[in-house]
Amino acid sequence: MKRASGEKKKAVKRRSAGKKAKEAKPADLGAVRQKITRIVSGAAENITKKLVNRAVDGELAHSRYLFEMAGVYPAGEAVESPAEEDSLAKTLLERMGLPTTPVVDDESEEEEAEANEPGC
Repeated sequence: MKRASGEKKKAVKRRSAGKKAKEAKPADLGAVRQKITRIVSGAAENITKKLVNRAVDGELAHSRYLFEMAGVYPAGEAVESPAEEDSLAKTLLERMGLPTTPVVDDESEEEEAEANEPGC
């Protein structure tokens, strides 16, 4: 392909293979975390208000994030689950006539106790 008259070659700057790019010094992660914590905690109230406004407008991600952070959803450990929850495993064990609680073998307990005693 011919060049139009008056068109000049553009010079391309290339790095020489011998020069190394400046290496960044590793950052002190503890100091970085503290700095980020100060920035975020200073703006936390404003951030939360804006998140709440977006959640009220119907933004699912904002709503879910707020509920998770507040411990509303999923239910935290403070909410007690039913003592005996029906599970597929429990239903199957009951239908097959098997015990739903662990079966303890006296002989295996004695063997374990002997193996764990000091001096063996």
